[in-house]
Amino acid sequence: MTRTVAKRLGGLAVLDGIVLMVLAVNLFPVSDASSKYLTRDYHVLQILWARNLGQLVVMAAILARQGGTLFRSRKIGLQALRGVLVLLSTIFMLGALAYLPLVEAIAISFAYPLFIVALSVPLLRERVGRYRWTAVLVGMAGVLVVMRPGLGVVHWAASLALLSALAGALFQIASRALSGIDDARTTLLYSAAIGFALLSPAMIFVWTDIDWIGAAWLVATALVYSLASYAMIRAFDFAPASTLAPLAYTQVLSAAAIGYFFFEDTPDYWTVLGLAIVTGAGLYVAHRERVRARGTPS
Repeated sequence: MTRTVAKRLGGLAVLDGIVLMVLAVNLFPVSDASSKYLTRDYHVLQILWARNLGQLVVMAAILARQGGTLFRSRKIGLQALRGVLVLLSTIFMLGALAYLPLVEAIAISFAYPLFIVALSVPLLRERVGRYRWTAVLVGMAGVLVVMRPGLGVVHWAASLALLSALAGALFQIASRALSGIDDARTTLLYSAAIGFALLSPAMIFVWTDIDWIGAAWLVATALVYSLASYAMIRAFDFAPASTLAPLAYTQVLSAAAIGYFFFEDTPDYWTVLGLAIVTGAGLYVAHRERVRARGTPS
């Protein structure tokens, strides 16, 4: 369904977008959890290689049905840069998941909207008012609460989750620059292709033979991640970004449930407090973005 048709459907289309977004962001923790499970037997790079391969196959099949023009990009260089940033963000996140509880890693990674605000000034020449700067500072304080560096309990892998958030912010900014130039599905295809191409040579050094159980887990991880990515892209065909952005935080619930039931991880008081601060700051940033987009006072 095109954006034009979606607009004609009005509120019903927006509801479809919300459903797709909630589905997408709650499938990502499922993919992350299965990747975390796989790190017990396989190298992070091998898991990521298999996930990119699966996503590449799925997106190529989808785009092939919708016309060959979607394979073309008018900004190959920017697509390549974004693909590298996506790969780095994912490597850092999977590295963090190998050592950290699922909720804690996701809580730290939620700093990415705050990084976007800070980086939009030098990279996109955007003006950021005192309200959004305040939200950035409060949100980063929440990240520090989760990491607790002053209490001597911070795990070194927490820095990987923070690096994942930084790389994630950079590839989101690249996505903004590509908006209106290339189709979002084309961008997703290029991300998978670039990740697969860059990781393939590394398989010589990190490859571990895969048994049928491992193969089933890897295929499931790739399919869930591909479905989540495609559902998120389709969500933006039905509803505006200002409506969908706050829904990303609903994945906290699924991440907490998965972490508790499958990994016996129970978030402590500091993690819950820090997550609440980061989520509140991120939601406020999303609110200010909506107000700014409408051009109306808060």
